[in-house]
Parts: sequence; C-alpha cells; structure tokens
Amino acid sequence: MLVVAGSMIAAAVWMLVPSLSHQRLQSVHGRSQAGGDAVAEFFGRRRRRTPTRSEYLAIALRTLSSELRAGSTPREALTRAAGQPPLWPNALSAARFGEPIDTGFLADAAQSPEVANALHQLAACWHVGVTRGSGLAVSIERLSLSLRAQQELQTTLRNELAAPRATGRMLAFLPVVGVAMGYLLGADPISWFLGSSAGVLVLAMAVALTFVGALWTRRIVQRVERGLV
Repeated sequence: MLVVAGSMIAAAVWMLVPSLSHQRLQSVHGRSQAGGDAVAEFFGRRRRRTPTRSEYLAIALRTLSSELRAGSTPREALTRAAGQPPLWPNALSAARFGEPIDTGFLADAAQSPEVANALHQLAACWHVGVTRGSGLAVSIERLSLSLRAQQELQTTLRNELAAPRATGRMLAFLPVVGVAMGYLLGADPISWFLGSSAGVLVLAMAVALTFVGALWTRRIVQRVERGLV
C-alpha cells in the first residue's frame, strides 16, 4: 500500500510542479527564462509555440513600411515583405496586373480569418495612401505598431491566466492525493470505493464533481480570454 500511495503522490507532483514553476516564471518575467526552460524540458512539459500568422503579419508590415520609406515601388515592397509563402498573394497578383492593390488585400482578408481585421485595415491604409499620394509608409508603420501592441496584450493575458489554469489543474488532482494519504494512514480507500454500493456512489459523485469543477474553471478562463481580447 505504501508503494501505491507513494506512486500516486509522485504522479501528482510530477504533473503539477513543473507546470506551476514554468507558468510562474511566465507571469513574472513575461516569458520563460533559461532555468525555467531547463526544468520544463527535463520533465517533458515544455510546449514549443510556433509564431502565429498575426505575428508574421506584424513583421511583414514593418518590412513593408521600411521598403516604402527606402523608395521601393509598391510591387517591389509587397514582394519583399510578403514572405514565403506570401501573406497577401492576391495583393501581389493585383500589383502584377495593374489592378487595385487594396482590393487584393480585401480578397486576402476573406481567405485568412485569423488576420482578416488587420488586412482590412491595411487595405484602408493603402487606399488612403494611394488616393492622397503620401503617408502610406507612416500609416502602415502605425498599423504594425498597433498589431504588435495587441499581440503583447494577448501574451500578458495568457501569462496572467496561467495561475488560474494551474489552480484548476491542482484541484483536479487533489482527490488523487487524498486517496494516497488514505493508504499512508493504513486504510484501503480503493477497496472501500469498489467494494460497496455506498462506496461506488461516493466515487461516482466525486468523479462527476471533479470533472464539473475542472470544466467550470476552464470555461471561466475562456470567457475572460474572449472578453478582454
């Protein structure tokens, strides 16, 4: 019984400690530090996050603004800033065939829901810049800064919500720790749970309440994310 209890407690600690320390580092520093990365990688808990399409777009907009300021033609600037695969293929086609480039951006927005809002703003910036004949590079640079600020806000929000997520995970594993402590005190909780109708009823209610609590916590965190970003 001691072996079973020790194994259950070790499993709970293994699931909780690396995640809590890693998320705490994120909330304090805004991103993982070298020591936290080493711990998380040792326990196999690190998840490598690939850059989102929105982050690629912010970089592309900064490059586009720089190219326009350097005197590149719109077609050259769009081609150099688009990346591979291009972030705005329809705008590139429009520039190649002499069609309105802002219309191409709108077509790209329809095909990329993740960055549709930013591409709509880019189309508006391009239309105003072409109509007035100046200010295009400045407006695109401001759009890039705005997009970058929004991304930093999302990162901060994810870090602030790390603690509630870790708390929900910890509460979900507390019953496992309780059963292990029962074994350490000399009892046999599993046999009682499975050996009587009352035990089965209590076990079913405990599992159901634990599941509902974890789901409830997750829904609260998701609502906060949708409401603030």
